[in-house]
Parts: sequence; C-alpha cells; structure tokens
Amino acid sequence: MKRLLDVLCALFILLFFSPLLAVVALLVYYEDRGPVFCALHRLGKDNRPIRILKFRTMHPGMEKIFTSDRVVEDDDAHLTRMGAFLRAVGIDELPQLVNVLRGELSIVGPRPESPEVVETLSKKLPRYKLRTQLVPGITGLAQIHSGPQTPPSQRLRYDLFYMNSMGAAMEMRILVRTLSLMLHAEWQADEGVKNV
Repeated sequence: MKRLLDVLCALFILLFFSPLLAVVALLVYYEDRGPVFCALHRLGKDNRPIRILKFRTMHPGMEKIFTSDRVVEDDDAHLTRMGAFLRAVGIDELPQLVNVLRGELSIVGPRPESPEVVETLSKKLPRYKLRTQLVPGITGLAQIHSGPQTPPSQRLRYDLFYMNSMGAAMEMRILVRTLSLMLHAEWQADEGVKNV
C-alpha cells in the first residue's frame, strides 16, 4: 500500500507541477548556463548505492565535492542565487520524485545519507544501521522536527520512532507538516526578495 501511494503521489505531483518544474529548470540553466540537475551518491535500503536527483543549487562542479555531513548555509558562496531560493522553499528536492518512481526512494522515510556519513555514524551510533531497513524518503519525521544543526543522535531518535509508528495517519501528518513548512519558507523567501 505504501508503495502504491508513493507512485500515485509522485505521478500526481510531477504532472500537476510540470509547468513549475519546467520554469525552474529554465531559471537554473539561464543563471549560469550550467547543468540543470545534479545526481548525488547516497545509500538506499540495505545500504544499496543510489543516485538521487536534485535541481542544481551550487555553481557548476561544486555539488560533487560536498557530502551531506557538510551544512550549507543560506548565504554560502557556493550557492547560486536561484539555488539559495530553491533550497529555502524545498523545490530543489522535487526531481527526487523520479527516484520514487524507480523505487529507490519513498515520499516519507529516513533521509538517504552519503556512504561517508553512514560509515561514520554507524560507528558512533550502534542503532544507526537500523534505519537502513527502510526505503529512504524525501521527507520524514526527522526533517520536519529538526534542522541542520540538530545532532545526528536526535535525528536518529526521530527516525526510529517513525519506524515503530509507521501508518497512514503518521504519513499524512508528516506530509501536511512538510507542505506547511514549504509554504512558510516560500513566504519568507518572497518577503526577503521584497526587502532587498
């Protein structure tokens, strides 16, 4: 049932927002004529290697030297202007819906991490490997209740709680909260643009 809902949700969002995605793709390209997308190496279910898609938010070539343990601030010099906006509202993640259709990601689940992060945290946090029993997700309980500065141990607690409480009601709460956070971030980003 979860897989069916993932596919239906991903198809609906991709079709419904296809005009927006096309506009974003053009804006990303025309800012510096670089690639529109980037593919990041991550580990999926059972630590299988996957490549997740994102709209490129950094200057060409920069995404390759960063792993997910490096916090990218909103004013990071490596970010393009369009990239900073896309990160603020979470639109840079939408291409990962293609990964959902492939079965590599779910809409809701623990976030996929880079091999380096998984190796490091598995040594420090013995229960960290438990989260790899699930298909990773675009959003999740840890994402809606924590930020970039949240310790990995706390994020792991959220992931494990999600594993033990999975169900339709939990999924819906996470999705609604994610949408709320995206809309709030978009409003803040628009206000920031107005004040420049």
